Amino acid sequence: MQIKDFIPSSLPLLNYIDSLYSLEGNKPFRNYIILIVQHLLGSSIPFFTMLEKGGVKSKDVYIVGKAYSSHPLVVNRLIQKGYRLRFKDVFECMEDQPYDSILEKHIIQSCRKLFQRIDGNKKGLIIDDGGKAIRLLHEKYPEMVKRFVCVEQTSRGARIVNKINLKCPVINVARSNAKTFYESPIIAKSMVDELINNIKFWKKASVFQLINQKVLLLGYGFIGENVANEFRKHGFNIIVYDSDKTQLQKAYLHGFSIVKKREKAYKFISILVGCTGTSALQEKEFQLLKSGTLLVNMASTDTEFSSWKLRSKGEIVYKHVLQSDKKYLQKLIFIPWRSLYKIQLSKTCIYLMNGGFPSDFSGKINPVPLENIQLTQALLLGGAIQAIKTEKSEFIDVDLKLQKLLIGEYLKLKLYKQS
Repeated sequence: MQIKDFIPSSLPLLNYIDSLYSLEGNKPFRNYIILIVQHLLGSSIPFFTMLEKGGVKSKDVYIVGKAYSSHPLVVNRLIQKGYRLRFKDVFECMEDQPYDSILEKHIIQSCRKLFQRIDGNKKGLIIDDGGKAIRLLHEKYPEMVKRFVCVEQTSRGARIVNKINLKCPVINVARSNAKTFYESPIIAKSMVDELINNIKFWKKASVFQLINQKVLLLGYGFIGENVANEFRKHGFNIIVYDSDKTQLQKAYLHGFSIVKKREKAYKFISILVGCTGTSALQEKEFQLLKSGTLLVNMASTDTEFSSWKLRSKGEIVYKHVLQSDKKYLQKLIFIPWRSLYKIQLSKTCIYLMNGGFPSDFSGKINPVPLENIQLTQALLLGGAIQAIKTEKSEFIDVDLKLQKLLIGEYLKLKLYKQS
C-alpha cells in the first residue's frame, strides 16, 4: 500500500493507536486545552483529527507552526477547521534575526491565550518540538505548571528538558528506541537526497558546483551517524568531528576518517555539514574555509551556523520556488529556507544551503513519505495519552510495550507495501 503525496484523512498507525485506546469511547483529551509546536505537513491533519476523536475541540488546540517546515495548504486547512493559529504567524521570518527568537515569541503569545482559558475544569497538554514551550512553561508560568502534562519529540528538545527541574510529567518521545532506530535513517536519507538534488539544480543553473566529494560532518549523534552512512552510499568521502570523544571513536570504528580539531579539515572539503543542534562554528572559523565551501544544516532551525549573521552578509543566487509559494507566500515573505546564499567574506567566499535551515524540507506536503513518518505521529499520540495518565514529575520514556506494538505494526505495514 502506497500513501500518495497529498493531505490524507487518516494514517494506519494512528488508526492502530485508536484501536488500542478506544479514543472515541474514552475521550482522554476531553478536559484539555492543548498547545502544539510542530512541523505542519500532510501527516499533521490525521494527527489533529485523532486528538479531536479523543475529545478535544479544535478551538481548544493552539498551534505554533515552523515557517521552514510548514506547508501553506496544511496551515489553511487547519485554520478552516477552527484551530488556533494565524497564517502570518506561522510563516514569519527575518533575514537578520535568529528564527528561534521569532518562534519563541509565538510560543509565548499562544501560552498567554491558552493560560487565560485554564480554569477549574480544564487542564493543559503541551506537545513540543524543541523544548521551548516546556522551558517557557517552567520559567515564565511556574504557578501553572502543575496543571500541565507534556510530550517532547526531538533530541534537541530532550537536551533542554533534561536541564529543567521538572514540576510536571514529560513523556520522552525524542529518545525512544522506536523513533531513534526507525526514524533517524529516514530523516538522514531525506536530507542527503535533497542536498544531492539541489546540487544538480545549482549546477544546471550555473550558480554552484562542487569542488570535490569531500564532506566534513560535525556531530555523530543519531542523525549524524545515519547522514554519514547516506553520504557514503553516494560515494562521498566523509571526515567526522565530534566534541564527544566516545562518538568520535564510534565514527572511526565505523570506518570514517576523523579529526580531533575540525579546522584541520577545512582546506580539504567542499561541503561542511552541521548535525550538532547547536551553534557548530565560531564566527572567525568561516574565514578559514576554502573558497566555494557549501554549508549544509542537517539538524534543526537556523542555529547550526548562526545563519542569520551569514544571510545578512550574503546574496541569494538561486531560489527554488514552488507553485504553492507563488500562490500563498511570495507576497507575504521572502523564502530563505529554499534559497542558496553566496556569502563573500574578507578572506573567502562560502555558500549557505536553504538560508541555513535544515536541508530536508523541500516544500512538498510530505517531504518524507507518509508511510515512514507516521511512526513518529503515532508515538506522539500514544505519548500524549501516556502523559495524561502519568503523575510523576519526571522525564519518562514512552511505554516500552507500546513501542514494541507500534514497531511490529510499522514493520508489518512496510512488508505489506513491498509486497
